[in-house]
Amino acid sequence: MLVFLSASIANAQKIESDRTEGGVRTIFCEKKNVGGFSDKVKMFVGLTANQKADELQYYLAIQLNTSEVYEVAKGGKCLLKTTAGDVVELVSPAGHSFNPLADMQTVSGFKIMSITALYTITEAQIEQIAGGVSKVRMEVVTERGDELFEKEFKKDKIGSVVKKEKKLIDDALAGKDKKLSLYDDF
Repeated sequence: MLVFLSASIANAQKIESDRTEGGVRTIFCEKKNVGGFSDKVKMFVGLTANQKADELQYYLAIQLNTSEVYEVAKGGKCLLKTTAGDVVELVSPAGHSFNPLADMQTVSGFKIMSITALYTITEAQIEQIAGGVSKVRMEVVTERGDELFEKEFKKDKIGSVVKKEKKLIDDALAGKDKKLSLYDDF
């Protein structure tokens, strides 16, 4: 039983940052690895929320770790196919350009580039993908030009991450587990 308890604690999701600055509360959830062990491009997914007054905006954060330079252009699209067969289209309002100083690390002698693109997502879309995602396709730019990054899943990983993180964000917004950040009420 101790082994199962340790595994569930290791897989527990959490809020990495919850801070309010300039009247905007931003909640970042931890990005979870949703790829396979042998994937050339490692994929991580997390949910983020911005709250300003009564406005609440969610973002799906997709991080790709690869040995190549990948970029997501402003307005870049991401398609998620649900396990029910529906297609959810998301758009990146800002995109992400590779920053070699911040986005590169060396692991076991290999250079790994990391990009995180935020895609605007509605509560209805969150609900839709929370049921399960079987495939992801993203518009990316590589050194060769415009390309598509695609990942298929035999079993859902993204939907379960998003569902748990939506609950974490909802609880934080409701005042449960509120932790004072460095900037709150300063």
